[in-house]
Amino acid sequence: MKNPKTIKKAVVIKKPTAKKSRVAGGSVTLKIAIAALKKALATHGGDVELVSFSRGTVKVRLQGACSGCPMAAMTLRDTVERYLVAKVPGVKRVVAVE
Repeated sequence: MKNPKTIKKAVVIKKPTAKKSRVAGGSVTLKIAIAALKKALATHGGDVELVSFSRGTVKVRLQGACSGCPMAAMTLRDTVERYLVAKVPGVKRVVAVE
């Protein structure tokens, strides 16, 4: 038997429960998806804010470097909308608001 003084305690890291972070089918909740997009846009100095979600339409506000950028429409369509439609159930389109 090992000496009790030499036994190290194991560190347990709790993983988030499935109900809090994910929904069925491997898709994520809207708030988690927006948080992931924030990280991606931050690499270019931009940001995104969730304004509302109703009847399949997500309204977002592009901020930071994305606000007023000539490529903002393409970022919205090719990055934000594509990601949210693929990952969040019920999202059909994404619209930018000022």
